[in-house]
Amino acid sequence: MSVFFPGCDMPNIAVSDYNKGRIESLGGFGSTHDGVLGDCLDAIFADPAAVEKVKSGQAKPLPPQPLDPSPTSGMRAKKGSILPVGFYKPLILKFLLAQPGREAASSAVLDAIEPEVRKHGTAIDFEPLPKNSGTIRWRNKCMWARQLLVQSEDLTRVMFSGFGRWRLTKKGIEEAKKLK
Repeated sequence: MSVFFPGCDMPNIAVSDYNKGRIESLGGFGSTHDGVLGDCLDAIFADPAAVEKVKSGQAKPLPPQPLDPSPTSGMRAKKGSILPVGFYKPLILKFLLAQPGREAASSAVLDAIEPEVRKHGTAIDFEPLPKNSGTIRWRNKCMWARQLLVQSEDLTRVMFSGFGRWRLTKKGIEEAKKLK
């Protein structure tokens, strides 16, 4: 995986799947790789001994090791062990109702919903999906909720809202107003 930091003169940084999984397992960094890198650097700079260790070259990377398997790794989550798709639908509708133009980027919707997921979800909700590109379970469920809202005509289809944009329809606005 290569990471590009806009506005940075630095070349792309290659991140192994192993380290990508380690980063995603920490969660709570926000939606950008730059945010993760910034948080890691903040942690290093907060400890003068760590700064010296890095500067002197004594900080050696650990050899890649498999992540500890969770009870659900490699299999579907048991029914009732994760938040259902229906949990996300009202959150999506209410968030979009409050946005200018009744629309937002998918990343903004996911970021806004995450605190509620953290409050009501389980550890399994924050695991990567098995045999997937590392997508976190709750984010995948939220995307399915979006698809169901499109099918019920509460959200517009991609061809009308644009890729990565979620927009309420007139019907969706009425449904969202009922939730307040």
